[in-house]
Amino acid sequence: MVVFIVDNQLHFIGYVDESSVKEITDQVELLISHPSDYIEFHISSPGGSTRNAETIIYMLSTCGKSIHTYIHRTEYYTGVASAASVIVASVSHIKHIDSNATFLIHHARSTSGPVEDVDDIHFWLQQTDFDYETINELIKAETLLDANAALALKFVDDVLVVE
Repeated sequence: MVVFIVDNQLHFIGYVDESSVKEITDQVELLISHPSDYIEFHISSPGGSTRNAETIIYMLSTCGKSIHTYIHRTEYYTGVASAASVIVASVSHIKHIDSNATFLIHHARSTSGPVEDVDDIHFWLQQTDFDYETINELIKAETLLDANAALALKFVDDVLVVE
């Protein structure tokens, strides 16, 4: 896991787990005093704990700054936001994705199977304009979206062209 800040940018590469929550929390506390009215949250993560994602979401949503998420694919970023990290990325005010990055949604689960008490369908209903049946089908299919599909389905707001 790698978490660091540059100016008003929070960079996170790795799994969403207890240690990343601690690191992200520490860095956001530093960014709260930054003069910018927003935080750029640069993320590349294969997912992780939904419970820890909820902690990050709460912390970002109560920090007093607008959150702009960037899902990148570069030499240092794998270009994926999956599972728990997609949930974290989706609560930001503005969501960007590199044209060569991907976005995966599926039911919350642990190593022992589905996490029954996480209401991921209703989360996506709040974040998108889809109806229950559409969200349920996308989640059940474990839908991997390229950047343009994520934009067309309004999971992100902008595709950043990468050459």
